[in-house]
Amino acid sequence: MKFLLTIYVCSQITGICAIPPGYPKSTADYYTCTKEGIGGAYELLYNGDTFTKDTITLNRLYPTYTCERVVVPKKKPDPKPPKIERSL
Repeated sequence: MKFLLTIYVCSQITGICAIPPGYPKSTADYYTCTKEGIGGAYELLYNGDTFTKDTITLNRLYPTYTCERVVVPKKKPDPKPPKIERSL
């Protein structure tokens, strides 16, 4: 069963949350979704490439994430063509 991972970066000052590029993304299962959610949220905030320590502090940024189950409908069978009866 697939899950959709969405990471948010939120500000306690503004109350606004933003979704960074690359999200939402599909994961294979709930375990993988939570593992990537925790790791991805931490990495996004603290890797130094996206946010500086000052930016995090001044805006009181914090990460959060959700894992939502993806329901994929079953494929419908192809309709069979109608039989054509021939009379002689």
